[in-house]
Amino acid sequence: MFILNLNMDQNMWHSVIRLKLVQIFYPCLMIFGTIGNILCLKILLRKRFRRQSTCQYLCVLAVIDILFIYTRSTRYLYRYIYNVDLRNTSLWICRTFIFFSSTLSHLASWILVIVSFDRYLIIKNLFLRRHVGWRVIKSTCILILIICIINLHYFRILGKSKKKNFHNYFKIFYIL
Repeated sequence: MFILNLNMDQNMWHSVIRLKLVQIFYPCLMIFGTIGNILCLKILLRKRFRRQSTCQYLCVLAVIDILFIYTRSTRYLYRYIYNVDLRNTSLWICRTFIFFSSTLSHLASWILVIVSFDRYLIIKNLFLRRHVGWRVIKSTCILILIICIINLHYFRILGKSKKKNFHNYFKIFYIL
């Protein structure tokens, strides 16, 4: 009996600490992440940096990071403020949320890969410097299209399994 109470006290203690950390961490992440990415945008959009393809890709990355921070933080804040997971509100929200979250995280990673290849090709003098802006726009649009097409499977596989609980409500189980 004492061990059971001790485990319950530890679980409650962990829940309280987790709640306090979430209440502090995610708002700070949203504030400082937004400020940091906006400062990066401000610096990278200066006239002398604007012509460089690497800086243009990093601007795209900063925008993606801001969107990702707000997408992920909103879910956790909503869950701890209203005590409901945002993904459980509807099947459409579940699928859309996970699609955007995954797409943004994949885009951020692949933008860094493109930056690496871009730098390599520039160092090897395989790119002409005249059409930097169009090259960045084309490659970014193609990347977004490819990642969106690859992540379309989230609209098909997520939320298929539903099970009635003791209140006769359906609960959506995620396949992650």
